[in-house]
Amino acid sequence: MRIKRLTPMLNVSDIERSLDFYRKLAGFELVSPRAAVDQWRWARIKSGDGELMLSKSGGPVTRVDQIDPAREEGWPAIYYFYPENVVDLHAEVKRKEFQVSDLRVTFYGMKEFEVRDPDGHI
Repeated sequence: MRIKRLTPMLNVSDIERSLDFYRKLAGFELVSPRAAVDQWRWARIKSGDGELMLSKSGGPVTRVDQIDPAREEGWPAIYYFYPENVVDLHAEVKRKEFQVSDLRVTFYGMKEFEVRDPDGHI
């Protein structure tokens, strides 16, 4: 059996803030019913072929302002988004005044940049 699709679910501390972040960052749209956000604090969002689920589940969340960069005991979850044009997306994200790393080519040959969401997911 093969997996047809994978949709990560991110544990978030404030679902409205996260919805706003992903809308502004990359044009994600709410595809689940608004009632699910209001009643269950859960949402499925989509941008192009990319999907995420967001859930305020009450579990532990490490917010960006709680991350100590001096400690090297791991990192938050990392998600790769594959835009149509990474250079254009980088410029757009910077123009929207998100805190974003420089665009770089990694040792594994991928052109990329980093943005952290309000809960520290990269």
